[in-house]
Amino acid sequence: MQREGAKNIVPVLGFLGLIFSERWKPGDVLQELSRRFGPLGLVSRVMNFEFTAYYLSEMGSDLSRLFCEIPGLVPADALVQVKTTARLFEAELSVNGKRTVNIDPGYVDAFKVVLLSDKYSGRKVYLGQGCYADVTLTFSSGTWQAGKRAFPDFQDGRYTPYFMKLREKYLEQMKGT
Repeated sequence: MQREGAKNIVPVLGFLGLIFSERWKPGDVLQELSRRFGPLGLVSRVMNFEFTAYYLSEMGSDLSRLFCEIPGLVPADALVQVKTTARLFEAELSVNGKRTVNIDPGYVDAFKVVLLSDKYSGRKVYLGQGCYADVTLTFSSGTWQAGKRAFPDFQDGRYTPYFMKLREKYLEQMKGT
């Protein structure tokens, strides 16, 4: 997949990372995502999200997390538009000006898992349209490794099985390019 004027752009496999309040049942969240983003691929199991108080005042304390694949390989910068769409979708699902769902797109390639975010920090790279990229996991010694500054929920390895499967799908799809 080449873009005009660019060489060696390697496509990536996108996903959506969700944190959602008890207001939502996982099936309802996935149905809403499919309505907005199209058919979804590989979906993780639903996990409790108790690693930060960041969302407490907005979304409450009983939060869940899941990931779902956006099928098909795309250039990494295409996910900036997905983040823009996710912001609008979060606003639509808000109640009294407070989000009930946080949606952060990301991507997998052979070497890394990257999350896109609206929040700046010193380790993130600005991509445009208010969107930052954070290399959250790197692939080394046959598995995903979290850096010292990765989010705590990524550090404990609970997402490793999902991202291993997503990486396998990515590598299989890359054989066909």
